[in-house]
Amino acid sequence: GRYKVSDTKDFFLGSGSFAEVYRAVDTSSGKTVAIKRVLPEKTKSATDRKYLEREIRIMVGLTRPRRAGWMWTTS
Repeated sequence: GRYKVSDTKDFFLGSGSFAEVYRAVDTSSGKTVAIKRVLPEKTKSATDRKYLEREIRIMVGLTRPRRAGWMWTTS
């Protein structure tokens, strides 16, 4: 795929109640990116999905010089 999770020991950046975050490389640009993987159990309830959709809308609307772009995927 387009993103390759880093194979270094520091690839895992952190986790929370909804997701885990990993360091990866965008193979098309060579840039380091962060990938947020939503925990599968957090996609089952309508309440959790609404929370995630709200977070996505907020993130898409943010513009900061050092903030990464946003991409949604189900895989």
